[in-house]
Amino acid sequence: MPLREAALAAELGTSRSTLHEAARTLESEGLVRYQMNRGIVVADITGQDVADIYAACAALGLAAADALTGHRDPAVYASLADLVDQIERVFGHGDIAAVLEQRLALALSVRSHREPGRSADDHRLLLDALHGSPEQARAELTAHLQVGAAELQRLLDLLAQRKELAHREEREAPRG
Repeated sequence: MPLREAALAAELGTSRSTLHEAARTLESEGLVRYQMNRGIVVADITGQDVADIYAACAALGLAAADALTGHRDPAVYASLADLVDQIERVFGHGDIAAVLEQRLALALSVRSHREPGRSADDHRLLLDALHGSPEQARAELTAHLQVGAAELQRLLDLLAQRKELAHREEREAPRG
């Protein structure tokens, strides 16, 4: 289902021209398709995309974990601890937008909404593991990414099931 620029711009509190430029940038990256007079369509993600995304995350994350456990900069740890505290607060309140914003901040600084399959945010475990050995940090990050990849794949499977159900209902609907 296409996203309408006017409605999306209003929801995000931005101008249509800003949204249009953002959509063009995302289109150049293959993340959306821009359809003239229809709107913006988010690109489908495949199982191979999930594997590729999490392989890249693992490589970057493990390098970051090695750097963090190798240098033990207290200022970096304090900054990460603040971000994790913020994530836990907004996660506890169920504030979807704030959780996503804080997770983005955490991702950008180093290296929910309440996701199906999770009852709590697990970034505290990652932070605690960084205080341990490099092996502990790498193991915790690897486990974290595996859970994330499995959750995303499960969501893709669920979406595919819903699409199939919708197509089936559409085919079976009486024509009038």
